[in-house]
Amino acid sequence: MLFEPRRLAIALAAVCAFLGLYVTQAMLPALRLEFHTGVQTVALTVMASTLAVALAAPLAGAISQHYGQRRVLLVSAALLGATTLGAATAHSLAELIVWRFAEGLFIPGIFTSAVAYIAEEWPGRETPAVTALFTAGAVLGSFVGRYLGGALTQFYGWPTAFVALGALTLTLTAALARVLRRERNFAAGGGLAASLRGLAKVAGNRRLLATCAIGFGTLFCQVATFTYISFHLAAAPYLLDTHQLGEVVAVFLIGMVATPFAGRLAQRYGTLRLLRVGLLAGAGGMLLTLAQPLPVILAG
Repeated sequence: MLFEPRRLAIALAAVCAFLGLYVTQAMLPALRLEFHTGVQTVALTVMASTLAVALAAPLAGAISQHYGQRRVLLVSAALLGATTLGAATAHSLAELIVWRFAEGLFIPGIFTSAVAYIAEEWPGRETPAVTALFTAGAVLGSFVGRYLGGALTQFYGWPTAFVALGALTLTLTAALARVLRRERNFAAGGGLAASLRGLAKVAGNRRLLATCAIGFGTLFCQVATFTYISFHLAAAPYLLDTHQLGEVVAVFLIGMVATPFAGRLAQRYGTLRLLRVGLLAGAGGMLLTLAQPLPVILAG
């Protein structure tokens, strides 16, 4: 069943993980004015969390392998909610950046555990569908975080946005604790040190490194585009406020529809062929954002 409780729990875990990752993107112009700083400096509120994710992800995978996916996922989600609430207490941009880095440290514990849980708890024929549901949840979480961040900042101020998202994260964590059942097929690894040594061996796999490079390049361009487009659209002649900037991110929801189709197309036409088409389409979209008319930018 597509909407069985376990599958919905996986989607909720993805929403929880990505709810706050990019939340400041729509807030950036407002934060720039609040803290009287430059574009590059205030953009660190996005970079700090994404950098922390990159640094913590390998360790999170090893910890999940040792202590169990469900336990690590729930603890990480709870700590993510707590640090998101903590960001609301920041009195300076430096404090906010530190809190954003702390948020990023706990995000990998959610998505690495969820991916491992999918691989171990569902038969191979079902994993593509469950993984697609996880990806759809990630897209939804990214959109909701950006949209709420922009809307709440516009009407109530940026600390309120962090309070709301932190409370929502903790609420989702409570729901996950009730719905996500314990692993049936989990077998602990040979200790944390052994898991880290295994990670070092995997890091020598050239095909895996190439795949990571593709992920790096894709996210590098996507995060940068969605970050700096906020400053562009907040300036003349567009003059969009933070609420409207949050609405612009609705284009991100296309990913919820595209993901299941992408999996089917990859099976039909081949992964590499679809990858090349996707990269070219993404590059073309970024070039369209250089145009003047707002509808063309949104299409890009």
